[in-house]
Amino acid sequence: MKSKRGVAGGSAAACAALHATILAAALALTFAAFGNGLSSEFVSDDTNCIVENEHVVGPLDARAIFSQFSWWGSGRADSPGYRPITTLSFALNHAAVGLTPFSYHVTNFVLHALVVWLLFALSRSLGVTAAGAAAAAAIFCLLPIHSEAVVWVVGRAELGAALGFLLSVWMVVVYRRDGRLPALIAAAAALLFGTLCKENAVTALAAPILLALVMPVDAGARSGSAAAPAPLSLWTPYRRDLIAFAALATAVGIYVTIRLAACGFSIAAADAQSPLDNPLVTLGALRRWLGALSVLGHYLWLTVVGGPLSIDYSYDALAIHDGFGGDRYGVVAVAVVAAIAAAAWKTRRAAPAIAIGALLAACAYSIVSNMLYVIGTIAGERLFYLPTAGLCLAAGAALDPFLSKPSVRRAVIAAALAVLCTVWFTIDRQRASQWHDAISLFEAAVETLPRSARAHMELASAYGRQDRIDEATTHFEAALAIKPDYPTAAYNFGNTLARAGRFENAIVQYRRAIRIDARFTRAWHNLALVYRIQGKPDAWLEALAGTIQSTPQSAEPRLEYAEALLGLGRNQEAISAYDEAIGRGADTTVAYFNRAVAKHRLSGCDAALEDYRTAASRPAAPAAVIQATRGCLLELGRREEAETIERSGKVANMDNRR
Repeated sequence: MKSKRGVAGGSAAACAALHATILAAALALTFAAFGNGLSSEFVSDDTNCIVENEHVVGPLDARAIFSQFSWWGSGRADSPGYRPITTLSFALNHAAVGLTPFSYHVTNFVLHALVVWLLFALSRSLGVTAAGAAAAAAIFCLLPIHSEAVVWVVGRAELGAALGFLLSVWMVVVYRRDGRLPALIAAAAALLFGTLCKENAVTALAAPILLALVMPVDAGARSGSAAAPAPLSLWTPYRRDLIAFAALATAVGIYVTIRLAACGFSIAAADAQSPLDNPLVTLGALRRWLGALSVLGHYLWLTVVGGPLSIDYSYDALAIHDGFGGDRYGVVAVAVVAAIAAAAWKTRRAAPAIAIGALLAACAYSIVSNMLYVIGTIAGERLFYLPTAGLCLAAGAALDPFLSKPSVRRAVIAAALAVLCTVWFTIDRQRASQWHDAISLFEAAVETLPRSARAHMELASAYGRQDRIDEATTHFEAALAIKPDYPTAAYNFGNTLARAGRFENAIVQYRRAIRIDARFTRAWHNLALVYRIQGKPDAWLEALAGTIQSTPQSAEPRLEYAEALLGLGRNQEAISAYDEAIGRGADTTVAYFNRAVAKHRLSGCDAALEDYRTAASRPAAPAAVIQATRGCLLELGRREEAETIERSGKVANMDNRR
């Protein structure tokens, strides 16, 4: 006869083997279904988050990543973001292999497989049988709506958040069952990890409350005694749920503290959001809710049907704008939510995992739903990645009674699931191939949503980078026809035309962008460059003056304006411009040296000497600055001082000589 320890050991070994099998299957399915995306380039936001992000491609510095907005890097200071663990993972990828996209994709695929396995583990901990939990995991693994989160490298933020969310909830379930401190600590640590990947993981904080409501555990069961003791107080049956909530709240508090210490919060008010990215921002409360319901209907439809899918849902892709009064997708949303709620209520005792899954999905979706507050985008397939984990958990629990026992019904349901997963697998393969490069991605987006202004603009820009000017022109014009007040489309149109040497046409588009947004500094700047290339000094200076007006507190445009005046020989105006630039913070060697040159031209060395000395005194001042200062001193008969300046310049620049 086997001892209890031996039986337990065998059971633990079998459980470990089952979990290992599920993880291996998740890895195999992920790489098979989404494998066409392994050869994809960095596209769209990958450029800002990775390729041009100094926190990723610069020297590895975890402290800098955690101590400031590092999601976009300085190139997107206008749109700050804080997802330091995700950014750190990109930096580690870069430290290992540089900017080879393959390894970044492999990392995403592995993370997705881990999320699939965690969904299986959470389902099992909630009482779902292995068959039902495996069904939930398989469905989640292959849902085509997940291709954006899995194949797009920046989708890693969603994967990391889901990883932390599911692990946290799982450990809460383990803690409320066993009362073991390591599980409680793991739950809090997982939530902290998830929020530092992306802020939507914070919704796991609701898990202890949901579990207490749906799956109450009496004090006797918690204590392990056969007979329940008299309750010590009203809160005794929920003691572990309250402790778990406190632990998770502590993790959220740590996240808030880290973020505030780094850079403060950046949740924009509704009136600061872009109508291009989120048309809901322009609608009144009732229409906004109707629009948000329509978006939920789109998500649910795409989750089940799987297509057509797109990277972009901004203006006017979903036809949600002024005057919107609801559509069939809103009806779908109401019907599906009502059906799920009814099923969860009906089975709350017999199959509580259905209700838990539905409620977790609702919590995860709330933060991106545009119902509580308006976020930066109206819709994005990646935003539904975490909510679908709860929906798949509920689906697996609902299928569990039919899959756990051999029967004809079980065979029929298993066959139907196999057919559905095969269809999804095929869509996944096709969808993953669309992510190969910017052209393939946005060609698919334009085909799917021809009313998306951004999709047309992005495709046009991609064509322009390939010198396919006529095709680029067609799609830029389409973007501006859909949204005439789209300054970025006009600006990028101008860039494409300027690169092709069509300067007059480029000027028209830069001017168009400026008419839409007079504070569009980059449009003013590039307009100035075109005029400079054309040899039109007055127009060049006028455009540079526009850059100053668009950013009146910035020193850089004033410095560029001053250098243009100096180059044109307008020395007195250049001196005044340098005065303003230095007064705005352009305290640089170049600013002082060039002002000295202008003064020298007008009034000789006496007037210029102070600025020459200031420039020469800077660390590692260029040799030209040292020589000009020395020459001025010699001209004034100050030979000893000139030799001192020359010696100090040689010492200061020793490390720069080769």
